[in-house]
Amino acid sequence: MPSAQKVIKVTGQKEYEDARKSARTWLLDHLAEAPQFEMAVNEAMNNAVVHGMGHGADIVMIELTALQSEVKVTVSDNGIGFEPPASLFEEGHDQAGDMLQCAANEMWERGRGLWMMKAMSDHLHIHGRGNKVTLIKYKNSSFTNDS
Repeated sequence: MPSAQKVIKVTGQKEYEDARKSARTWLLDHLAEAPQFEMAVNEAMNNAVVHGMGHGADIVMIELTALQSEVKVTVSDNGIGFEPPASLFEEGHDQAGDMLQCAANEMWERGRGLWMMKAMSDHLHIHGRGNKVTLIKYKNSSFTNDS
């Protein structure tokens, strides 16, 4: 059973700005490692607004849940979704970190967001057709992920 839960609905730019502030405050209240995880959550929210609302979605939902041992954030939109790169889920010693370094070295303009979300979360799950993303951060865990 959740110890705390918050649901935020975004239908436009003003609501998005308010949602980021609200999510930040909530994360700071429920997670000691909030600053790093907040970056991953912001990226998921930004992707939903830019790619979802920019391609047919008219609503983004952010669900924040604090459990005894973890914080879970699910960001979803009603857009067409996307196909995540298969390499995102391949096993590797620090593939997310390696890909972020590659992105920096190659000065990629796009494509870093999913890797950043994975690197700054303990678990990243992209549901179905890609219009729903769940990020999990274990309380008192290190910055390194295990997924």
